[in-house]
Amino acid sequence: MGRGTVRRTYSLYLLLVFFGAAFACQYASGGIIYNGGFESDFSVIPNWSVSLADNGTLQRVTSWQSLADSTKTVSPKEGMYFLLIKSDESPPTDTILWQHVTLSVGDVISGWIAIDAYLSSYQYADSDYAQVRILQNSTELFSKTLTVDELKNDLSLLNWQFWSWTAPATGTYIIELRAMDDTSKPGLMTWWGLFDGITVTSSVIPEPSVGVAAMSGLVTAIGLAALRRAKSRMTTTQ
Repeated sequence: MGRGTVRRTYSLYLLLVFFGAAFACQYASGGIIYNGGFESDFSVIPNWSVSLADNGTLQRVTSWQSLADSTKTVSPKEGMYFLLIKSDESPPTDTILWQHVTLSVGDVISGWIAIDAYLSSYQYADSDYAQVRILQNSTELFSKTLTVDELKNDLSLLNWQFWSWTAPATGTYIIELRAMDDTSKPGLMTWWGLFDGITVTSSVIPEPSVGVAAMSGLVTAIGLAALRRAKSRMTTTQ
């Protein structure tokens, strides 16, 4: 067997390894949250869908001077930007962002949330709240909620609060970021929900991982054996 045959055998081996690796990557890939760190503006597609309150606002900022504590500056938890959203007293009262994400069983979706409010107008606050929700169809599976009531008694809620949730089954879920207004009292309350660093961490599932490892090992063994035979035949014929 000549050198050309050896080269062809080696090329075939590399091709097999490439496709095996591609298969493994496909198997290991998890869900994707688009613009979960809010590093891009909302004109980029795909992105969050948005339902704004009547005078609601969403904005990406690089820092934020706290309303509840003028000595505190809030910085991004990750990257250069984070998101602020607020609600309003006039219908529609709530600002909601959402997107669909496909998760495998055991995948973890996580992020950071905080709340800020101008507490001198607290008498109008009631139970205004910022919230993360995860749903499947219309069923709520998870929520993390911070209220202005809580902030009044605990200014540590100005700091980023970590949340996480593990998918119990493979499927498509909805994640929502919400600034929700309690309309039981009249009067405008200035407050914000803060969000950042929303990501998916893929699970490590033993059965598929074993299968991928076995396949990769088999491809490597076949390729190396073919390469050794080719080299041996070339040496014999020389």
